[in-house]
Amino acid sequence: MKMGEIVAALVLLAFFSAALCSATKPFLRLKAENDRKERVLNRDIFIQESFLGICGKKKNLCEEDFSKWLCLCKKEFSLPSICVRKIGVKDKSALWKVEWDGKELYAISKEL
Repeated sequence: MKMGEIVAALVLLAFFSAALCSATKPFLRLKAENDRKERVLNRDIFIQESFLGICGKKKNLCEEDFSKWLCLCKKEFSLPSICVRKIGVKDKSALWKVEWDGKELYAISKEL
């Protein structure tokens, strides 16, 4: 191989590698944003399903019944605050509310 061909090949290789690198940066940025949103979605799905499960399984719930669940949510998802409170009772059913990260969810549990 001649020296000119080697130099030309190296220049082309450098050009294409730089182009490839610049083309992958937006993709990596989008992937990181997608991963962040997926973690938030999975967190919200877990909180929703577990809260509804707790309210649906047990009768005569009190706020202390949620203490382990609240600690798990705070620790696992690094939530600054998540709180559960009873809104009221009507016709032997209690309405509960959970609030976290600007979101809220309601559930009904049976009262004796």
